[in-house]
Amino acid sequence: QKIIFSDRYQHPYIYALLVNRLSPIAWQGGILNIFEFHPVKSGDYVQEKTLVVATPEDELPERAADEIILGADGSARFYVYLPQAK
Repeated sequence: QKIIFSDRYQHPYIYALLVNRLSPIAWQGGILNIFEFHPVKSGDYVQEKTLVVATPEDELPERAADEIILGADGSARFYVYLPQAK
């Protein structure tokens, strides 16, 4: 029901627009209202019904990540934490 996306990289909403193939006009119209763009805190990734996309700079436990997205150089760019089942 909610997606928290780290804002450690500039303009993080661009990633959401590209992945969902949305135009900037759709973003201005509020289509990304389930997204929150801010630094990820330690308690964010254990929230119920919340998907979290963090960066290494957010300092969340890498081993708890459900997916790791690598950059072209092979280093971790994003850690994805799937919603917790309660």
